[in-house]
Amino acid sequence: MGKLKDFLFTENFILVHGKPHIRGAYSVMLPIEMDSVIEDSTALKMEG
Repeated sequence: MGKLKDFLFTENFILVHGKPHIRGAYSVMLPIEMDSVIEDSTALKMEG
């Protein structure tokens, strides 16, 4: 299994949760956006 910071590189990233809603859209070229992706994906894991 990959580590939390292992992501496929792309300029744009969309995080969708299990109720087919978009959790967030990010421009991962910006470090602060990458931090948001990590935080949001961690929160989704905790929500189950």
